[in-house]
This record gives sequence, structure tokens and C-alpha cells, in this order.
Amino acid sequence: MTRGGRPTGLAHIGSVYVAMMRELPRRNKAYPCFATRDELAANVAAQRAAKVLGAEEVVRRLRR
Repeated sequence: MTRGGRPTGLAHIGSVYVAMMRELPRRNKAYPCFATRDELAANVAAQRAAKVLGAEEVVRRLRR
């Protein structure tokens, strides 16, 4: 997204995610997650141990 021809950064991402969270299920492209907080935390820990990059890190590295 741009504003005045310039990228707006990541500040607008929240509203984009909310819009897509509503739209994707309508298109049968997404479904609710029933994982518990503990299961999600275990997944995050496993990804960090495997050095899987999160979205913020990918963006940070691309900006170098």
C-alpha cells in the first residue's frame, strides 16, 4: 500500500489482516484454528529452534 506514492510501512497491516480474516472464510480459503495457546507456543518454540524466520525478520533483512 502506498500513500502519496510512498509505502506506508507496516502500520496498515493490522487493518489488512482484519479485512482478510473476514474475507477468506467467505471464500472457503481459511478456517478457524482450534489450537490451544500452549500448542501455539510450542510451535513458535520449535520454529525458533529450527531458526525459521518470522515475518518481521524477513522484512528487516529485505530492507538491508
